Amino acid sequence: MIGMTTPVTKYNYQVRDAKDIPRIIHEAFYLANTGRKGPVVIDIPKNIGVQEVECEDCTENIGPVRNLPGYNPECLPVPEQVAKVNEAIAASKKPIILAGQGVIHAQAEKELLAFAEYYQIPVVNTLLGLGSFPVKHELALGMGGMHGSYASNMALMECDLLLNFGARFDDRVASDPTNFAPEAVIVHVDIDNAEIGKIMHTDIPVLSDARLALIMLNDTKLAEVPDHSVWFSHVMDNKSSTLSVMKNPIPSSSHNM
Repeated sequence: MIGMTTPVTKYNYQVRDAKDIPRIIHEAFYLANTGRKGPVVIDIPKNIGVQEVECEDCTENIGPVRNLPGYNPECLPVPEQVAKVNEAIAASKKPIILAGQGVIHAQAEKELLAFAEYYQIPVVNTLLGLGSFPVKHELALGMGGMHGSYASNMALMECDLLLNFGARFDDRVASDPTNFAPEAVIVHVDIDNAEIGKIMHTDIPVLSDARLALIMLNDTKLAEVPDHSVWFSHVMDNKSSTLSVMKNPIPSSSHNM
């Protein structure tokens, strides 16, 4: 069981003594819900499942989880990296935000909204990031990638600064990494260091929980908002064209067949 589930889970336990079950379950929920969230397997062998133990003191030592060497779920952003993000925003003419599921897991929706509105940066969502930004907001371009909108995909391809918050650059979005956002400086904010630079070259990596990074970005925001008006108008024209086609689809010619 452990051999089969290890490649597809965050952590695995195999219970060797029934007295350990309360502690293990406590730790498992902590691991599953902190850092990058993920499934944790608890394997209870048959002999442990039928074991009879005195459990009066089983829960006495359950408190804050401490004995997990090497596990550090509190990913605080490095101020120097956040300063580099601010410099990139100041220098950009065509910025775009890519918001993934990491924004939802971090409960950073309000911080993302405040950041996007302050700089007037359009927002593209990944499939799993849908819901992290109001769909009816003027800055919302919808889903990007394989089944995304024309406006969102054109924005991803034409931008000169791509601010990725909690997205993996998976093949739904970056189906051809060698030709994805070719002119962009790429900022990747992610809680999992293994995802940064895995698919796309990252110019400014920020290892952090998305909410903590956005809080720091909002606290250190530029006093003068860069002028993105030309880019904003271009992106909104693409969005309007998409909406127009959706409202007035090309008539079917099936009656001529």
